[in-house]
Amino acid sequence: MARKLSALWKKYLQNKFGVETLISKYMFLSRFEPRNVGKVVVISAAVLVVAFVLIMLTFHVRPVNKKVNEFDDFQLAVIAKAKQIFAEKKAAGIDMSAGPCLSNELDINWVLDVAHNPRDSIDDLPENQCSAFREGRAKHFVELDLTGGLIRLK
Repeated sequence: MARKLSALWKKYLQNKFGVETLISKYMFLSRFEPRNVGKVVVISAAVLVVAFVLIMLTFHVRPVNKKVNEFDDFQLAVIAKAKQIFAEKKAAGIDMSAGPCLSNELDINWVLDVAHNPRDSIDDLPENQCSAFREGRAKHFVELDLTGGLIRLK
């Protein structure tokens, strides 16, 4: 009798907490069939992909509030320094019409060049370009026009 009760109790527990019962209860499956499990796997994968994309967009994509002509603080400081050097060189009487290089050491990895706006063939001559930029010692440049206005910053 005890064995029979034990077997009934075991069967009751298997039916109450068994795999098939858990799947049908929590995965909304009426029966444990491969087709139904496949649907659950596909839906679960789709939910995970959507959640992953939403998390990536939330934490890794920052809105771009920068307008086309806005610069960060460092770039503004480099531009101000470039305009100051331009004014000093112009006051010293340097001819800007050829588009000379005014500084090979504007800042670390930065040079200051003068060019025509729009660009002229004389601006492409090696003697009118900064040697530090040509030789690869500088990676960035500030290009001003003949009046000291900013053409480009790269």
